[in-house]
Amino acid sequence: MGQPGPASDLVATATSWGAAVGVEVRRWPDLAGSHLGRSGLVLYLVEPDAEPPTCPRTQDWMRLPFDLDDFAARCGRLVESARSPAISTVRLDDDDILRVGSEIRVLPPIEARLLRRLLRRPGAVVSYDSLLRAIWPDARHVDRRNVSGPVRRLRERLVGLPIGVEAVWGRGLRVAEELPDEVHRRPGRPLPSQGVHPNTQRLGHRGETLDP
Repeated sequence: MGQPGPASDLVATATSWGAAVGVEVRRWPDLAGSHLGRSGLVLYLVEPDAEPPTCPRTQDWMRLPFDLDDFAARCGRLVESARSPAISTVRLDDDDILRVGSEIRVLPPIEARLLRRLLRRPGAVVSYDSLLRAIWPDARHVDRRNVSGPVRRLRERLVGLPIGVEAVWGRGLRVAEELPDEVHRRPGRPLPSQGVHPNTQRLGHRGETLDP
C-alpha cells in the first residue's frame, strides 16, 4: 500500500479506511478523556510524546506517524474483536490449564508459555523475538524457526476450540477466533470488508506455515 505524503493526508486516509470497515479514528490527546464510556470500535492516533489511553477490547491505539499496513491490520483486529466473544472467555491458569468457556485443556509448560505471551493482549501481534524470549527465557541464541515446533503442538491442543493462532506476514503471531477459510485473502489485496488484514495467514489446524 502506498503512503500519502503529509501527515494530514495520512490521517485523512486512515479515517476514511476506518469508516469503511466501521472503525472510528480519533486523535489523542486532543480528545483526552473522551474514550471513557465510549462504545463501538475506536482506534486512537496518539501524538509522538503523549501517554496512550487505556483501551478496552474494542479499542486500540497507535502512535503517529504510522504505517498504513499496520493501521489496516489493527482495524482488522478491532472488527474481528467485535465478532470474537470466544477470545474474551479464554483463561490460562497459573497451573497451565487453559479454559475457554466450558472447555478445558491441560498445556505442557512450553506451549503454556507461548500462549500466555500471546494472551497478554489478545489479538495483538507478538514478534517472534518476544515469543522466543517467553518460551526460552534463559537461552541466548535461539533461531526463530524453533518457534514452529511449539506452535504446531499448541495448535493441536486448540483443535475443537473457538480460538486459533495466526501468523501475520513478516511480523509475528497472534491469537484470534477461528474464522471460516473464505474470509482470508492472499497478501497484496486491499483491506477487505470483513476486517481481516490481507497480510494475515491462518495458522490453525489447517496449515503448517509460520511465515511466508
